[in-house]
Amino acid sequence: MVTTPEISTNEWFNRMDKEKQFLLDVIKKTDKPEENLKKFKETLTYANRQEVVERFTKSGFFYLVRETVEDDILEKFKQVEEHFGLSNKQKKNEN
Repeated sequence: MVTTPEISTNEWFNRMDKEKQFLLDVIKKTDKPEENLKKFKETLTYANRQEVVERFTKSGFFYLVRETVEDDILEKFKQVEEHFGLSNKQKKNEN
Protein backbone atom coordinates (compact mmCIF):
# COMPACT_ATOMS: atom_id res chain seq x y z
CA MET A 1 0.00 0.00 0.00
CA VAL A 2 1.30 3.44 -0.84
CA THR A 3 0.28 6.75 0.64
CA THR A 4 1.52 10.28 1.02
CA PRO A 5 4.62 10.97 3.10
CA GLU A 6 2.44 13.02 5.43
CA ILE A 7 0.07 10.15 6.21
CA SER A 8 2.82 7.58 6.59
CA THR A 9 4.82 9.86 8.89
CA ASN A 10 2.07 11.43 10.97
CA GLU A 11 -0.02 8.29 11.41
CA TRP A 12 2.78 5.74 11.96
CA PHE A 13 2.34 5.50 15.73
CA ASN A 14 -1.42 6.13 15.76
CA ARG A 15 -2.03 2.50 14.81
CA MET A 16 -2.14 -0.08 17.55
CA ASP A 17 0.19 -2.57 15.85
CA LYS A 18 2.30 -4.24 18.54
CA GLU A 19 5.48 -3.58 16.59
CA LYS A 20 4.81 0.12 16.17
CA GLN A 21 3.85 0.57 19.81
CA PHE A 22 6.94 -1.36 20.91
CA LEU A 23 9.15 0.92 18.82
CA LEU A 24 7.43 4.02 20.20
CA ASP A 25 8.01 2.75 23.75
CA VAL A 26 11.70 2.18 22.99
CA ILE A 27 12.01 5.70 21.57
CA LYS A 28 10.28 7.17 24.63
CA LYS A 29 12.81 5.42 26.91
CA THR A 30 15.85 6.93 25.19
CA ASP A 31 17.84 9.83 26.63
CA LYS A 32 16.43 12.22 24.01
CA PRO A 33 12.97 10.90 23.07
CA GLU A 34 11.75 14.05 21.31
CA GLU A 35 14.89 14.31 19.19
CA ASN A 36 14.84 10.60 18.37
CA LEU A 37 11.15 10.66 17.45
CA LYS A 38 11.81 13.64 15.19
CA LYS A 39 14.68 11.77 13.49
CA PHE A 40 12.55 8.66 13.09
CA LYS A 41 9.77 10.69 11.43
CA GLU A 42 12.32 12.36 9.14
CA THR A 43 13.50 8.89 8.12
CA LEU A 44 9.90 7.80 7.41
CA THR A 45 9.36 10.90 5.29
CA TYR A 46 12.54 10.17 3.35
CA ALA A 47 11.66 6.50 2.86
CA ASN A 48 8.18 7.42 1.60
CA ARG A 49 9.18 10.32 -0.63
CA GLN A 50 7.41 10.73 -3.96
CA GLU A 51 10.35 9.34 -5.96
CA VAL A 52 10.20 6.03 -4.07
CA VAL A 53 6.41 5.80 -4.30
CA GLU A 54 6.53 6.43 -8.05
CA ARG A 55 9.21 3.79 -8.52
CA PHE A 56 6.98 1.28 -6.79
CA THR A 57 3.76 2.29 -8.57
CA LYS A 58 5.48 2.03 -11.95
CA SER A 59 7.01 -1.37 -11.14
CA GLY A 60 4.07 -3.41 -12.41
CA PHE A 61 3.33 -4.89 -9.00
CA PHE A 62 -0.18 -4.72 -7.58
CA TYR A 63 -0.60 -1.96 -5.02
CA LEU A 64 -3.28 -0.05 -3.18
CA VAL A 65 -3.38 3.66 -2.49
CA ARG A 66 -4.29 5.00 0.92
CA GLU A 67 -5.91 8.32 0.11
CA THR A 68 -6.91 9.36 3.63
CA VAL A 69 -6.54 8.20 7.20
CA GLU A 70 -10.23 7.30 7.15
CA ASP A 71 -9.92 4.81 4.25
CA ASP A 72 -11.94 1.68 4.96
CA ILE A 73 -9.49 -1.12 5.73
CA LEU A 74 -12.14 -3.78 5.03
CA GLU A 75 -12.56 -2.33 1.55
CA LYS A 76 -8.79 -2.57 1.06
CA PHE A 77 -8.93 -6.24 2.11
CA LYS A 78 -11.69 -6.85 -0.44
CA GLN A 79 -9.59 -5.26 -3.18
CA VAL A 80 -6.64 -7.51 -2.31
CA GLU A 81 -8.85 -10.61 -2.19
CA GLU A 82 -10.37 -9.79 -5.56
CA HIS A 83 -6.99 -9.07 -7.14
CA PHE A 84 -5.50 -12.36 -5.99
CA GLY A 85 -8.67 -14.39 -6.58
CA LEU A 86 -9.30 -15.06 -2.93
CA SER A 87 -12.80 -13.67 -2.57
CA ASN A 88 -15.80 -15.96 -2.11
CA LYS A 89 -17.67 -13.96 -4.77
CA GLN A 90 -14.99 -14.68 -7.32
CA LYS A 91 -14.77 -18.36 -6.36
CA LYS A 92 -18.55 -18.78 -6.81
CA ASN A 93 -18.35 -17.26 -10.29
CA GLU A 94 -15.66 -19.80 -11.26
CA ASN A 95 -17.94 -22.77 -10.47
